[in-house]
Amino acid sequence: MIAQSKELGHPLPEQVVGAAVDTIRAFGVDDTATLLHGDLHFANVLRSDREPWLAIDPKGYAGTAAFDAATIVRDRPEELLAATDLRKALLQRIEIFSEAAEVDRDLAVRATQARMVSSAFWERLHGQPRMGIEAADRIATVLI
Repeated sequence: MIAQSKELGHPLPEQVVGAAVDTIRAFGVDDTATLLHGDLHFANVLRSDREPWLAIDPKGYAGTAAFDAATIVRDRPEELLAATDLRKALLQRIEIFSEAAEVDRDLAVRATQARMVSSAFWERLHGQPRMGIEAADRIATVLI
């Protein structure tokens, strides 16, 4: 992540990238073996006859469920970015996710912030739409 930041000309403040790196290092020693979806967003949750709700297109990661908070936060970014208080709107979504997933809210906040930094870099490196980059930048910055 630090190398990507350098390659991209340090588009995010050092403090924002540093917080993400600290979180990723903490996850590196986490031995939680929970199976995660990895791409749990609104378009991947369907109403179903088999179950009331069905999550499709799993990536099959293992770790803390806090990792998946970012995909919920990132979905429908226009609603978040239109909020008068972005931090409050983000924390509300993360709180709802944390309660449902039974994970620590602060860990979910940290995971979301780190994944938004990663997303901001990935989108820049792959020429993604500016709106996605701006949303990731703002979310990553406001959550530190």
